[in-house]
Amino acid sequence: MGPMTLSTKPILTTFCSGFRCSALGLLAAIAVDKAFAGAPGDYGQYAPGTTFGIPTGAAPPPGLYFDNLLQWAPGATGVGQLSGLKVNAIVNTTSLFWSTGWNFLGGSVSAAISQSAFDLGVQAPPFGATTRYPTIHNTWISPLIVSWDIGGGWFASAGPAFFPPNGTKSNNTPNPDYWTFAPHASISYLADAWNLTAHLVYELNGASAGHTGAFAGTPFAPFGVGYRSGDLLIMDVTATRKFGPWEIGPVAVTKWQTTYDRPGARASCATMAAATFSALTCGRANHLAIGGLVGYDFGPLALKLIAAQSVYATDDVRGLSVWTRATFRLWAP
Repeated sequence: MGPMTLSTKPILTTFCSGFRCSALGLLAAIAVDKAFAGAPGDYGQYAPGTTFGIPTGAAPPPGLYFDNLLQWAPGATGVGQLSGLKVNAIVNTTSLFWSTGWNFLGGSVSAAISQSAFDLGVQAPPFGATTRYPTIHNTWISPLIVSWDIGGGWFASAGPAFFPPNGTKSNNTPNPDYWTFAPHASISYLADAWNLTAHLVYELNGASAGHTGAFAGTPFAPFGVGYRSGDLLIMDVTATRKFGPWEIGPVAVTKWQTTYDRPGARASCATMAAATFSALTCGRANHLAIGGLVGYDFGPLALKLIAAQSVYATDDVRGLSVWTRATFRLWAP
């Protein structure tokens, strides 16, 4: 994969000048495809829907597994504080999962790492033009995942994970420039050809260095240094059944922002909103999307096609997302 770059020219200087017009121009940067968790223009860390179709409660047989998830989100629209925005995105996430065969605390030990790259297109009123953000996302690292067989076809897993700010760092990037601790837990029922899985992630976000989103290079830069995006609880749900090599069933994802954002410069959300003529406020993102999955297992390779449509959202973007997933084992002991 070749390097990707992001223009560092502040969006507001492209469209207008003057303090009030600058504040409105910042709206062009306030967009995401998956998780508007806080700082305006912040794409978020964990992508809701990432684990669709994966029985994350159970460790697979020992070996090294490769997974590639490609997401397309055409024409999502903003609601609440993002009203009027139109967003389209392509996100590719490549993951390696190592099932070690070792035991710890009575469970099977695994580890995983994921790397995403995305191309985000944002159209904001009243300008009409689309601004594109090709970006290398921060790496997701989960060094210890423990899975327990709790009987009757039920499995449970848990582990720590984190996102270091090692992705694109240019000013006005939608990639978060802060650390996020993202512990996760799952439960799966895997009897009688069923895969009933709920995967939960809780994101605890650190303080921004001031590069992310709409603030850098603008009169409002002090708000961005030290900005803390609100914490998030995300749950992916899969309920599929296999019929021979075929797999089919519904999926759903929900997201709750559990804490409000905290702007930098020791400012309150009200102070930031007043200074920017309410162009920048502290929203609270919530989202629910439902859809379905169809898969086919070729033996060495499993392919899945997934689609989900937003049915509820506040201070977020809503629309259709389509994923393709390819999974195979690279190595077996």
